[in-house]
Amino acid sequence: MERTGVQDVREVLAAGDTVNDLLAATRVGVTAVGVLTGKLGRADLEVHPHTYIVDGVRDLPALLA
Repeated sequence: MERTGVQDVREVLAAGDTVNDLLAATRVGVTAVGVLTGKLGRADLEVHPHTYIVDGVRDLPALLA
């Protein structure tokens, strides 16, 4: 955030494919996106706090619009 000058966490999206990624994003208040390109499936990620679950990083630009 410092490098880009973003000062509001609501303007940040954090994407990852692990439960820890989702938890870290949620705990700091950014948009938490689970990505299904890792070891975990949708059912595994959906039971944890998240904003979105997407099939892959190619789906991220649509969330930024």
